[in-house]
Amino acid sequence: MKILMISGVYKGDKSGVADYCGHLVDHLCLQGIEVGVVAPTIQPLHGWGAETLCRVTETLRAFEPDIVHLQYQTDIYGATLFPMRLAGLVRRAGIPLVVTFHDTHGPFLFPKAGRLRKLPLRGFIDNASSLIVSNEGDLAELQRLSSSPPAATLIPVGPGIIPVDISGYESTSLRQGIGAMDAAVIGHFGFIHRAKGLEVLLHSFSLAARRLGDCRLVIIGGLDWKGELAGYKRELEDYARKIGIYERLIWLPTMPEREASGYLHICDLMVMPYEDGASGRRSSLFTALAHGVPVITTCGRNMFSGFFHQENLWLTDGSPEEISEGIIKLLTDASARRRISEGALKLAERFSWERIAGEHARIYQALVS
Repeated sequence: MKILMISGVYKGDKSGVADYCGHLVDHLCLQGIEVGVVAPTIQPLHGWGAETLCRVTETLRAFEPDIVHLQYQTDIYGATLFPMRLAGLVRRAGIPLVVTFHDTHGPFLFPKAGRLRKLPLRGFIDNASSLIVSNEGDLAELQRLSSSPPAATLIPVGPGIIPVDISGYESTSLRQGIGAMDAAVIGHFGFIHRAKGLEVLLHSFSLAARRLGDCRLVIIGGLDWKGELAGYKRELEDYARKIGIYERLIWLPTMPEREASGYLHICDLMVMPYEDGASGRRSSLFTALAHGVPVITTCGRNMFSGFFHQENLWLTDGSPEEISEGIIKLLTDASARRRISEGALKLAERFSWERIAGEHARIYQALVS
């Protein structure tokens, strides 16, 4: 079976969708599926217009895929109509199209288009042979947009970083390197942007730190601090100084996956206060769960149905007061940490990349049978 994977980001790009797509392709190949990839990091693409559509047409003729699989997130295509035009092209070629929705935002049409941005999604959905979503909220939105959507499968994302075992010596060395040999290590993982609740994280840590002994807050997996992000980091550092935790705050740079996995392993717990709550689209959350680190996070409308408070993570209403109470509870209760860690690892087994690739293979097979 031959699959042509198309994505606006891929290996080498600093994006959760890029990590997702890279892991998916690798594990599909391990299952014996031949996968070709169209992405800017694989071959130069000049924007998302007619020239790139022509490049895709040439690739379809040369590669002759059984299925085209498009990874959709509005911003990775510059909020253009490219994915919709591509879907029409693939349908006219008579090739089944699978679309994975990483969000359900529509393309840019004109300023203040509002709900009209959703209109192009209707034809886009109808041109697909099969849909994949990571959470119940996106599934409901797609069903609302189309009167007769194709079959849709709910597959939460896998970990952005696959766990790598580390030795006791490596663990000690990493802790020494951040000055936390005897300190509690509270971590946060993921690409940094304003929707990740960093201000809430800092506030929560400051409240907990007043009642704890020596502790550190480690930010893992950030981007290179340039442009707008550099200004955001200064805002966060100023806030950390204001609330008295600057000396306990450690920013780690972007690093190889093995090294990042090591830092995840040495955390006593993770705090991930997403503004829109924990959901199946959060690869950073599934990364922490796969490492068996107890996670404190926030409830939300589209929360994955497999999350259970005090069983495989610690759920809060997102307020600094409630999050800080969770931090104190877990750091002072080893049995609760162990129970949640074991539950997290059990949950993560359901969303290993081997299983995710297997579910994709079954979807593909059903389309070509």
